[in-house]
Amino acid sequence: MEGNGIDNQGAKCICRVLRENLFLTEVVLSENKIATEGAIALCQFLKGNRNLKKVDLTGNVIGDAAGQSFYEVLKGNPVLKELLLANNQFEEGAAKAFKDALQDNEHLELLDLSWNHFKTRGSIAISEGLQENVGLKRFKFAKAGLAKDGSAAMALALKNNRTLLELDISFNRISMEGAHSIASGVKENDVLQVLKIGNNPFDSDGAQVIIEAIDLNECSAIKHLDFSNIMVKIEFDKIQQRLKKERDMVIVNEGVLPEIHPKNGTYARLSAFRRDPIETFKKYAEFSGVKLTDIFNSGDHVRINASEFKTLVKGSGIEIPDEQLTVLTRTLEENGSINYWKILDGEVAGLSENMGRNLSVSDSDRPESREKSAKGKLRKKSEESDQNTERQTKSAKQKNRKKEKKKK
Repeated sequence: MEGNGIDNQGAKCICRVLRENLFLTEVVLSENKIATEGAIALCQFLKGNRNLKKVDLTGNVIGDAAGQSFYEVLKGNPVLKELLLANNQFEEGAAKAFKDALQDNEHLELLDLSWNHFKTRGSIAISEGLQENVGLKRFKFAKAGLAKDGSAAMALALKNNRTLLELDISFNRISMEGAHSIASGVKENDVLQVLKIGNNPFDSDGAQVIIEAIDLNECSAIKHLDFSNIMVKIEFDKIQQRLKKERDMVIVNEGVLPEIHPKNGTYARLSAFRRDPIETFKKYAEFSGVKLTDIFNSGDHVRINASEFKTLVKGSGIEIPDEQLTVLTRTLEENGSINYWKILDGEVAGLSENMGRNLSVSDSDRPESREKSAKGKLRKKSEESDQNTERQTKSAKQKNRKKEKKKK
């Protein structure tokens, strides 16, 4: 019954129906409006229910006050195996209740508390509950606010928990110090099989520390390692290629940074490409000695598609890997067109303001006219290139004829 606008009164009606049903094993009520009062009513029913194995209450505006009710459910219900409570409004008070629930419950196998409002203190409490938990196999804790101190608490959970097989701690403000903490945890863990830790602010060095810890742990059971939105170093790639062969691991990342740039040294600071592709692209242009205003005509704010944009960039002499150019293209794309003016912001700000004040609304100034003009320039460049190629071909043929005459 996902996405049906069911409110707290509707939840109470559903409880009356479920009490009389002995066959249902899963109930999906995600993306409704059950709210705190409706969640408490459902919990009163769930405490005595012995049929339901899965309950999904994702995205229901459930607040902190319902935390104690969920604790009572998890403490007294030995049948419930999967509880999904992501994207609600639980805070520190509910976090303490979930901590106690994790310590007392031995039957729950999947718990999803992602995208709530726990912040660091709340996430620490839940991590402490995970340290003493026996039974949980999959724990989804994305966007929970672990940060530095929460990462240290989660590292202790990784060292002590003996049943957890999958952990998702992506989007958790995990810094470089946090990455070191997580590395210390996985170095001593021989149970975890899936670790998702992408979309965090640590850079390629943080990813390096974690994969080195897994590599050193000969008893590690990790088969899937996710560093989404994090670029890695060449040293990381060497380890990951070996682990893929020796341990059949699947490792996800956003690509390998070249170690040395042919003109201006290291790429150490470019591991943040996914977080700010526009600024990093400007650095590529600077390294390549190319002015962006020479590539993109700042006087013609026109629409170009992704293919035309890539053609311009590749023909400009800017040395940028194809996969990163694709990322940049997706970042700039709006309604099927590439808004390249995001790149030029700041460099031609004064020029654009003057244009806005001085341009009159003539046919040549209209967006569609400027678009035709810009695309005409692209075609002209292409035609000139074809003409040069044709001239070179004719010249080569003439030289061959002269050589044949001399031989005769």
